Order: sequence, then C-alpha cells, then structure tokens
Amino acid sequence: MSADGEIDWAEWMHPSLLGPRSNTKIELPLGQWQGIGIYGSQPGQMLLLRYGPREGVAVDPSSDLRRIQRTDNGPFFLIDIDSFWAPADAVPEYERDMLIARCDELHEPIRTLFEGIITDRLRDEVFRINDYDDHSTSPRLLR
Repeated sequence: MSADGEIDWAEWMHPSLLGPRSNTKIELPLGQWQGIGIYGSQPGQMLLLRYGPREGVAVDPSSDLRRIQRTDNGPFFLIDIDSFWAPADAVPEYERDMLIARCDELHEPIRTLFEGIITDRLRDEVFRINDYDDHSTSPRLLR
C-alpha cells in the first residue's frame, strides 16, 4: 500500500491491466475505471475480460451465488472472464460429445489468459497455500 492508502496493483496484476496513465500530474485523482477486452469475433468462439479496481465485495452476499467464507467490504481487483460461442448458422442439434468438446474448447483459453494477467507474487502469496493436504503432493489453491 502506498503512503496515501492506495493499493499498488502493479505488484499483483500485469501492467496492461492498470488503467489510464498520464505523464503529467492533474488535480483530479482517477476515481474509478473498468477495462473490457474482447478476444475473437462473432460468429465463433469469443472471450470477454472485464477488469479493474473496485471497492466493496466481489460477490453480493445476498445473492444466490455465495462465497465459502464471508468477507468484509474493501478494495479488490475485478477479473471476470467469460468464454462463449455463437454459431455461424442455426444452433446445432443437441449432441452430447459435440457439447462436451465445445465446453472444453471454451474453457481452454481461460486458464491461459488468467495466468498471463496475474503476477508471480499474486500466484504464490495469495492463491497457493504452502501446506499440503494428506492426499496431494501439490499446494492447495485457495477457494
């Protein structure tokens, strides 16, 4: 954290996600911003990345989606990755194997993108727990 209480997100996130910068000092601080990146083109597979610093909670505690552990309001950096597919023609008939293959195709770039936008520090100090459970030889990820 900086002297004025601001979080230095550069320690945690790739520099390309850190918002607009100015070479000159302006009197108004940057209050809020959000970035959106769209990968791919319709029709076909697309990936949408929304990102930016936020204040509050990432998951509304009164919604149907719930966190395992309740958290207090505070600063966080939003990373929201949506992968989807839009067919070129009509939606194809249901076919189980095709659907499973399509889901695998949609999931594949998510991990690659996520790993590319976080720093080693975030990966090592926040997402990995240094102790090992009884059934694994690799660190557990925080949930």
